[in-house]
Amino acid sequence: MDHTNINIKNYCTDLYSGIQYFKNNQMVFLICIIGFLLNITSVPLEKLQAAYVNECLSLGINAMSVGSIFMTCGLIMGSFFFAYFKKLISNKDILIFGGILIGIIYFSLMFIGKIDCIPLRYIVYAIVLCIFGFINSLIGMSVQVTFMANTPNEYLGRVGSIFNAMACSSIPVGSFLLAIVLPFLTIIHTYFCVGVITVLIFIFIGTLKSIKGMEDLD
Repeated sequence: MDHTNINIKNYCTDLYSGIQYFKNNQMVFLICIIGFLLNITSVPLEKLQAAYVNECLSLGINAMSVGSIFMTCGLIMGSFFFAYFKKLISNKDILIFGGILIGIIYFSLMFIGKIDCIPLRYIVYAIVLCIFGFINSLIGMSVQVTFMANTPNEYLGRVGSIFNAMACSSIPVGSFLLAIVLPFLTIIHTYFCVGVITVLIFIFIGTLKSIKGMEDLD
């Protein structure tokens, strides 16, 4: 008997059962969508950072280094303090309010360049990116915890592969969408649109019945 055919058949069977579980479990499906959207919201900030610092903030390359360092610090602090915040608010609130705050952060980026004092402009930019990294990390941790809690062990590998594939595809998708709008919008206008869309999407997600089931996990 050809072991290759057996392996391919087993793979297809496992993949099909994983897709079926993914399709029928609204909570897992929604969590994957949120993870996908979370990565997309990071694309404009990361891809346009150099142009934003130069054109909108009128700062040098040092501002990019400062922003990257403080965003990394925010990501680390978000992972470190997740357990603490988890005791104070539910997974649902972390996801919904965190997503809304990311949209608000994009709004704040529109006004940093209007600060006259250059050192203060550096400080505010660093703080904003630190907060962005912090919130992004909290949402990411909440997504992972909720995904693990809602996926049985026997499906974890199969559904996890779909989750990872969606997460990886979000970056090129976000870059593609960004490339479409940039010829028609300035960076500031792009940030404004991203902020509005992000806020509206997460408000809509907060109204879904399936997201309310996350409160039962706390």
